[in-house]
Amino acid sequence: MLETIVFGIVLAAMYVLHGASIIPMMTAVSAAVILGLAAIVMLVRGQKTRAGELGLRAAVLALSCTAIYGLAALNAGTAVRRAGDIAAACEDYKARTGTYPENLRALVPEYIKDIPAAKFTIMWAQYRLVGSRLMYVREPGMLAAAYDLETKEWDVVGVAEMFPRKGN
Repeated sequence: MLETIVFGIVLAAMYVLHGASIIPMMTAVSAAVILGLAAIVMLVRGQKTRAGELGLRAAVLALSCTAIYGLAALNAGTAVRRAGDIAAACEDYKARTGTYPENLRALVPEYIKDIPAAKFTIMWAQYRLVGSRLMYVREPGMLAAAYDLETKEWDVVGVAEMFPRKGN
């Protein structure tokens, strides 16, 4: 049982380190389903003790998946809240200069003390200002959240839009 708990903790740590929730969640769900099916097979075969052990392991991994989902939801809320602070600083900058800043460094320290991390993950936790859109990576390799300072609307875009190529 200890190894199952450690495996669940490792999956959650993968999310905290990398910022991607899809792979650890799918791994936890897949393992929980396989263990759950194995528990049913053992129960049908009359091996109640083994079925109970496998069922408990499946439950631990399902709980790990729930924890990862909860961390991702907490991170998303934190990122939106912090983006609001940065957006307010961008509006203050525009009120004084007539334009939005070219980059977020232009806001520090006069308009905002520092640029916070978007999320508490180790990787993919920065904000970027691309044109008039304040962006952060929601799911590495896949999705970025983009707040348009001009329209005051959120959108979900591909991560590639957060890192435009120079000269295009």
